[in-house]
Formats: sequence, C-alpha cells, structure tokens
Amino acid sequence: MLDLLSARPTSACVFALAADTQSLSLGGGCSLYLRGTIVPLSMFTNASGFASIRVPVPIDPSLRGGVLYAQGIVSDPGGGAFGLAFSNGL
Repeated sequence: MLDLLSARPTSACVFALAADTQSLSLGGGCSLYLRGTIVPLSMFTNASGFASIRVPVPIDPSLRGGVLYAQGIVSDPGGGAFGLAFSNGL
C-alpha cells in the first residue's frame, strides 16, 4: 500500500511507479526521482490531503529481488514546478 500524506486537499494526484531511479532537479525545490518507464496511477486527495492506493504484487518467482520506486505528484498551483508538488521518492 502507498500513502500520500500532507498533500493539498481535494486535489488531483498521481502515484508514479518506475523500476529505476534518479535525482532530476525540476526547479522550485522539486525533483523527479523516477527514471525510465513511469506507470501513473491517478486519484484525488481527500479533504485532509491524504490519498492511498493498494498495489497488488502477483505471486511470481521471477519478481523475487525486484525493486520498484514510487513518487507522489499533486496538482498544486503553489507548487514549486509546473503547478505540481512532488513527494520525496520511495
């Protein structure tokens, strides 16, 4: 399960997932920590600025040892880059 806390209330958000990471400065104090193919999972934060999503992992031995990185991105007119606020990478 992925949780996004203290985000802008009732706003569009994306949980972004990728198999590789980087630290790409986007300006305004924001960084993109995902690299390569990014899978977006869209939703909205609630009135408290919280969003949560379950990410099912199939029982598949080939996935053993695999790594997945995540980052939350929220629509925020006061955000640092492109009207968006970016979480730290996970």
